[in-house]
Amino acid sequence: MNIQDLLKLERIKLSSGQLRKILLLKIILLQPQFLLLDNAHLGLDHQSRQVLNDYIDLLVSQDNQQIIMSGHFRSLPKCITHVLHLEKGQINGIQSVGEYMANKQAINAAPELPVSIPNYFSRPVNEPFKRVLHFADISIKYKNTSVLEKLNWTVKKGEKWTLQGPNGVGKSTLISLIYADHPQAYSNKIQLFDKARGSGESIWDIKKRIGFSSPELHSFFNFNFETLSVILSGLYDTFYLGKYSDEQRQAAESLLQYFDISEHLYAPFHNLSTGTQRVILLLRALIKRPPVLLLDEPYQGLDQDTIHQCNHLLCEILTEQHTLIFISHFDDEVPAIIKKQLILN
Repeated sequence: MNIQDLLKLERIKLSSGQLRKILLLKIILLQPQFLLLDNAHLGLDHQSRQVLNDYIDLLVSQDNQQIIMSGHFRSLPKCITHVLHLEKGQINGIQSVGEYMANKQAINAAPELPVSIPNYFSRPVNEPFKRVLHFADISIKYKNTSVLEKLNWTVKKGEKWTLQGPNGVGKSTLISLIYADHPQAYSNKIQLFDKARGSGESIWDIKKRIGFSSPELHSFFNFNFETLSVILSGLYDTFYLGKYSDEQRQAAESLLQYFDISEHLYAPFHNLSTGTQRVILLLRALIKRPPVLLLDEPYQGLDQDTIHQCNHLLCEILTEQHTLIFISHFDDEVPAIIKKQLILN
């Protein structure tokens, strides 16, 4: 799993994919009689998913490992024989793996957007900057470990980018630099919104222009607010709800209606499924109509139909003035409006 260099790092320095690897190995090394893996592929790059699948096959063939894997999968270990499909808390069917893999390719058409959603997001982007970011030979190190080395990257206003690369290559570090969360930004040549870091701007001046969602945000979200409050908290870049207008509340309700989860309007956030929570955090990133969207693996734990709905929404509301930076380990998750790609090695 290529995690030798991670074992002495603090939790906060691990990406979601790196943490997932460590948790998987921790439970496998306990050699349980019965192995239950929930969303085992979450946050893993292609090679790591294949390594995990092959190792599970080895456990089954050599040790008669008993296993259930739950979640949404593009690929499965060869040892998996049957698929149990659930829908709204009920068993909807039992299939062979071959039937499942054939049928799961069919994706339902996304529902039409309520008219109020395009109207809400139709406000022009009146921002004076020409470049969202400009990184010139930036390097980031933790003690003797180099994470980013002499990286150059420019994103202009209105561009749509996907950022890709294997686990541990520095994507999360790059995201933290863009979102003004990394202290080493001040020792590098970094410009955000045409201003050099350290020239007098506050982190809140930067964050107010960015709608943000990430696995780390989800992992450390310890507030059990109602769903509506979680979405509207995105207006203030904090986890606490300030004042909001009727228009903003109606937009939040329309977005929940689009995803057919209106019944969760007042539900405590932590009572929702992991997938529904991820959708709520995406809506939180959108609600303030930011000129820049920074989405780090926003679709973790989502089924293909919901991913299709999310991408349909982004394609409908983002204009040539909006900038999108999107991270995913799956090519089929990338919205069609994205035309540029940065690959880290």
